[in-house]
Amino acid sequence: MFGGAGFIAVFVVAHLVQPTVDPSWQPPSELALGATGWVMTTAFLLLAAASVGLFLALTSQAVTWPGRIGLAAVLLAATGFVVAAIFPTDPATTPPGEMTLTGTLHSIGPVLADGIPIAAVILAVSLTRHSPQWRRVRWVLVLGAVLTVWAAVLLTVSLAVLMPETGRLGPDVPVGWQGRFLLAADAVWLAAVGGCALAIRRGAAPGASDISAPTLSGRAS
Repeated sequence: MFGGAGFIAVFVVAHLVQPTVDPSWQPPSELALGATGWVMTTAFLLLAAASVGLFLALTSQAVTWPGRIGLAAVLLAATGFVVAAIFPTDPATTPPGEMTLTGTLHSIGPVLADGIPIAAVILAVSLTRHSPQWRRVRWVLVLGAVLTVWAAVLLTVSLAVLMPETGRLGPDVPVGWQGRFLLAADAVWLAAVGGCALAIRRGAAPGASDISAPTLSGRAS
């Protein structure tokens, strides 16, 4: 919860301390370049922490094999955010043949981070199908899945339509806001589902004891 909410706050600060970065076309990763790039690096690490936290919170709740696949996708996304934080990107105007090793490795991060939309869909189905508690907050899971998938599709379609044959971003390729929307959607999903997981875990213990007591007494009789 705090990781997702913290990312939004730090993400805003990263834009404020990097006023020369044009959000209309420059990718969010370019906020990690320069003297104040550590702010965006911190934001990536907050997303990674949020992903790991959600993975741990749902380990005891997503017990079916589709649920496990969803958890694996969350962990994959956490790895992507860590990769994005450790390896700074190259400037968007760098020709493909002149990319550095760190820039090439950084490009792997967003691919792995797409595990969030995948996990959102799988967990929305798996958790609500096998848990009455999650069924009560189904709307959170469904809206979260729609939000993250829509954001991912919007960015993908925008890149496919607007990217020139050279494969280089520039002011004439306005995809910056789409990338920022995707990161924000991922953060909102992590915080919202994390909050639901916490509430369900806190409310599960009394319910579990209420159910088990009659069962044990029945066996004793």
